[in-house]
Amino acid sequence: MIRTSSGIAVLALSWLFALPLFYPVNNLAWIATTALGVFLLSGSSGFGASRNSDRSEPARRKMARRETALTVLLLLVAAWLAPRPYGLAPLLIALGLVAIELPIPRRWPTMLGQGAVVAGTVLIAQAMALAAYTWQTARCHDLPWPLTWLLTAVARLLQVDATTDGSTVVLHTMRKTHHLAATWELFFDPATLAFAVGMLVWCAMVARRQLGPGRRWSAWIANIRTLGLILLVWLPVRAGLLMAIYVHRVLRTPPEVPLHAMNQFFSPWVLGLLLAVPVVLAWRFVRTANGQRAASPEPMPSDWSWTSRPWHLPAAVSLLVLAAALLAVALHYEPVGRRQAGRVVVVERHSAWEPTTRPYDTQWFGHDSGYNYAAVFDYLSQYYEMERLLEGDAIDDDTLDLCDVLVIKTPTARYRKNEVEAVLRFVERGGGVLLIGDHTNFENCGTYMNDITRHLGFTFRHDLLFGFEQWPYDQRYVPPAVAHPAVQHLPPTDLAVSCSIDPGNSRGRPVVQATGLWSMPSDYHMDNYHPVPQHLPEMRAGAFVQAWAVRYGEGRVLAFTDSTIFSNFCTFQPGKAELLLGMVEWLNHRGGINLRWGLGVLGLMLLVAGFWLAPRRGRLGLLWLAALLCGWAVGSVATASVHRWAMPGPKVVRPLGRVVIDREVSRVPLSKGAFPVDADGQGYGLLETSIPRLGNYTVRCTGDDVFSGDMLVVICPTGSVDEQYRQRLQRYVADGGMLLVIDSPENKSSTANSLLWPFGLSMPFDQPWQGTLTLTDDWPKLRITQAWEVVGGTPVARLGPRPVAAMTQYHKGTAMAVGFGSVLNDARLGGSWTVEPSGEVQQRYQVLFALLRELITGERPRAPQ
Repeated sequence: MIRTSSGIAVLALSWLFALPLFYPVNNLAWIATTALGVFLLSGSSGFGASRNSDRSEPARRKMARRETALTVLLLLVAAWLAPRPYGLAPLLIALGLVAIELPIPRRWPTMLGQGAVVAGTVLIAQAMALAAYTWQTARCHDLPWPLTWLLTAVARLLQVDATTDGSTVVLHTMRKTHHLAATWELFFDPATLAFAVGMLVWCAMVARRQLGPGRRWSAWIANIRTLGLILLVWLPVRAGLLMAIYVHRVLRTPPEVPLHAMNQFFSPWVLGLLLAVPVVLAWRFVRTANGQRAASPEPMPSDWSWTSRPWHLPAAVSLLVLAAALLAVALHYEPVGRRQAGRVVVVERHSAWEPTTRPYDTQWFGHDSGYNYAAVFDYLSQYYEMERLLEGDAIDDDTLDLCDVLVIKTPTARYRKNEVEAVLRFVERGGGVLLIGDHTNFENCGTYMNDITRHLGFTFRHDLLFGFEQWPYDQRYVPPAVAHPAVQHLPPTDLAVSCSIDPGNSRGRPVVQATGLWSMPSDYHMDNYHPVPQHLPEMRAGAFVQAWAVRYGEGRVLAFTDSTIFSNFCTFQPGKAELLLGMVEWLNHRGGINLRWGLGVLGLMLLVAGFWLAPRRGRLGLLWLAALLCGWAVGSVATASVHRWAMPGPKVVRPLGRVVIDREVSRVPLSKGAFPVDADGQGYGLLETSIPRLGNYTVRCTGDDVFSGDMLVVICPTGSVDEQYRQRLQRYVADGGMLLVIDSPENKSSTANSLLWPFGLSMPFDQPWQGTLTLTDDWPKLRITQAWEVVGGTPVARLGPRPVAAMTQYHKGTAMAVGFGSVLNDARLGGSWTVEPSGEVQQRYQVLFALLRELITGERPRAPQ
C-alpha cells in the first residue's frame, strides 16, 4: 500500500512538470516522474487478474482478445487526437494492455503492464480534476471567508502573529507586515488535489476487483470518508506549516538583503515533498478491501454470450463513443452565427491613449509614435470598412446604428450614463463590442471600462500579470486544442503585461485563459501604476482570464486586457495582429443556434443507454473507458473543425503590401514585445518595425509561407540554402516578388551569396570596406566603418566608387542586395523605438527608407530635406 500511494503521489507531482501551472513545462522531469509512477504501481492490485486467468475456456479467451484489441484501438485513437500531455494517459493504458497480452514467459512485463494501466487510469482522473481546478481558480483564487479565518487561526496556533484582512492573512514580523493572499493554491494546491483524486480512483478499482457486488459501494464510500478526514486534518496543517516556514525564512534574511521567500509556495519539489504526509496517512488508514478477503472473479452471466447476443457489445461501445463526442461538443461548441457587413468603428472619444488618428510614417518617431494604433487600424482596413468616432462625435443610437463592431480602447475619461446605455442597447440589437483594457487601471482605464462591463456581469481587475519565465515580462500564449473561434487561427504569440478579468457571475466564456502567471496589485506611487516585478505575499499565482466573451441580447461583447501588443512598435510580431483580427471577426457575426444544451442532454441519454446495454462483466471496464476517451477526443477535434468551417479567416478586399521577414535561413534577433533583442549588436528589431512606416505590414515566416508576401526580406542569413529553397525563391521573384537581402561583415557565417547568385548579384567576402556612404550626389555624407562590396546589378549605394548596394530586375520581379547591414541594426538605429533620432541615427533611418522606396516603388533616392 505504501508503494501504491507513493506511486499515485508521484503521478500527481508529474502534472506540475507536464503543465505550466506555475513554472514552465519541464519535459525531462515529467517523463521521469511518470515512469517512476508506473514502476511504483507495477503489480498493483487495482488491475486484477493476469492474462492466464481464462486459459481453461478457449471461446472466452478468443472473445477477451477481441475486446482487448478493440480497447487498444480506441485508446490509440484517443492518444493520437488528444493534445500533449493528455494523450499520454490513454497511450499508457494501451501499452499496458499490450504488455499484459504479450506471450513473454516472464512476470515483469505483466507487472509493468498492470502498472501502466493503473497509472493511465489515475492520470485521466487527475487530468479532469486539474482542468476543473484551473477553470475555477482562473475566475477567483481567493478562499471564502471561513477558510481565511481558519488559516489565521492555524497561524496563531503556531505562535505566528496573524490576523485577517479581507482575503489576506496578515503576518507580522520585525521586518515588515506581510499580507499573504489566502488562495486555493495556498490551502488546497493542485498536487494534493491530484493525489486525492488518484487515491479515490485506485480505491474504486480495487473495490471493483476484490469485492463482491454488494460490498463495492460501501467499501469505496468508506474510503472516501477516510480520505476526506485525512484532507480535513492535513490541509490546515499544511497551510500553517508553509506560513511558519515563510515567517522563519523572512526572519532569517538579513535586513540588507531583498526578501525572496515566496518561491516555496509554487516550487514543484516543495509541493511534492509535502505529499509525503498524506501518502503515509493513506497507507496507514485507507483499507483497500475494507478488511475483507478478495472475492473470486465474477462468473459470466449464464444468459449472455458472444454468439447469442453479438450486437450488445459493439452497440454499447458505439453509444458510449457517440455520447462522449456529443458531450465534448456541448462543452466546447461556440455558435458563430452569420457574418455582418464589416463596418468597424474605433472610438477615439474619451480616449487620449493609443490613438489611431496620426499616421505611422517616416517623419514621426519617439514614444508617442510607438504607443499608437495607426498601423493596426490600417491593417484592419484590408478586411473591414474602418471608421473613427472622434471626440466631437456623439455616442448614441443613431451613430451606433451605422456600425457592426464598436472598438472601445483604453478610455482615459468617463463615459456618461446615456453613452453607456447607448452601447448596451447597441449590443442588445445585435452589435459587437470589443473592449481593450490595460494593466493596473492605468489612466483609470479599468474604472471607466467597468462602468460598461458591470452591466454585463464582469469587471477588469486593477492588477498586472507577470509570467514565471526567467524574464517576468515573457508570456508565451499557445491556444488550446479546441480554442474559442476568436483565437482559433492564432499562432503561438507573446503577450506583454495585461491585467486579469474577474468573470463574476456573467455567463460567458474565456477566450484567452492561461496558466503560469502571477499577479500584483497596482502601485499608485509609479507614474503608470506599474509595480516592480517581485514575488510578494499579496501575489496570486496560477491561472487567469485575459480575454472574456459574453452574449448580451442579440449581440456579443469581448473584453481583452493587453492594449500594449497592438501598439505600432510590436503589433506585427507573430500573432498580435492576428489576435485582433480574430476578435473583430468573431464580433462581426450575429446570432447562431446554440445547440449546447440539446447536445448535452442527448449525450447524457446516450451515455445511460450505452451503460444499460453494456454487458455486465468486470473485465470490460477498460473498454468502456476507452470508448469514452475516444469519443471525447473525436468530439473535441470535430468541434474545432466546425469552428474553423463556420468562421474562416476574413478575405482581403483592400490589400496592403505584405512584407515577409524570413526566419528559414535568417536567425537574427528581432524584437520581442516592447524591447528589441540586441544580442551583441546583431539585433534587427527596429529595422523590422520601420518597414510598416511605408504603408506595408510585416510577418515572420518559415517554410512555404516565406514566399507568401509581396516582398521578402532576408537579414544576415546563416542557414543552409538547399536547392528546393533556391528554386522556390527564383520562381517567387520571377513571378513578381521583391527580394531584399541585407548582409554585413559582422555576419561571419553568411550564406547570402547562395540567395543572390541566381539573380546575378554577389558579395565577394574577401575584404570589408569603409568610407563615406552616398546614394545620390547631394545625399548627406554618412560614415560607414565596414561593408561588403556588391557585384552585379545596378548600384544604388556606394562607398566612393565601390557599390555596396545594388538591385536587378529578374523577369517580373526585383532583387536588391545591401552589404552594410550593420548600419541598420538596433544599436545603430538608436537602441529603442522610444528614441527620437537625430544626427547620424536619423541619416541611417533615411537611408533605410530610401532603399525600401526604390525597391518597392522604383522611386530613385532623393536627399532628405
